[in-house]
Amino acid sequence: MCLICVDLQKDKMTWKEARSNLNESYENLDKEHILELLTLIWDKQDEEQKSLDFSLSELDYKRAKEYEEVMELWKTYGGD
Repeated sequence: MCLICVDLQKDKMTWKEARSNLNESYENLDKEHILELLTLIWDKQDEEQKSLDFSLSELDYKRAKEYEEVMELWKTYGGD
């Protein structure tokens, strides 16, 4: 296992940094390890995307609740 793999798995390096480091050092790695490293990078990207998707859905939920509260307040003060 290379330093890129170790740092990426310990979250000491982002997937973007790992990709950059791989780009600089791929000539020194065998093809099988490059594939393993790319798979690890892709997994980290997927994790980040899932986290972003969850954050956005939570934000959408909060905005929907705020909208409902505003509509109720509007109705309270004579809105249609």
